[in-house]
Amino acid sequence: MPACFSDRGGDAQLMWGLMICFLTFGAYSTFAPFIKDSDDKLAQLAQIQIFLNLVVSIGLRMNPDDATLGAILTVILFFLPIFAIAVETPCFDELVRKPYYFIVGGCSKRNKVGASA
Repeated sequence: MPACFSDRGGDAQLMWGLMICFLTFGAYSTFAPFIKDSDDKLAQLAQIQIFLNLVVSIGLRMNPDDATLGAILTVILFFLPIFAIAVETPCFDELVRKPYYFIVGGCSKRNKVGASA
């Protein structure tokens, strides 16, 4: 459908892309079409990345030579794919989940001991 717009790369095509991306993100969030929950989360992250790419293109149209805007847009574009890779690999379990559950487990045991005393 976006290829049928007369002004390719224009505002109408950008708005159409943002709308469709928003709707598909909602559909992935609501229906969770994949068997594994991690696949559903990855699909949602991909939709967020597409949405942010379209938002970044709006930012670049506003003032393409602004260094601060360029830094913000770079962080936006690179953070999400790195986060998605980290979540889908075993590193996330080793670096984040295990220490988190270790800390939370230790705190809950201390709270139970303190509460019973």
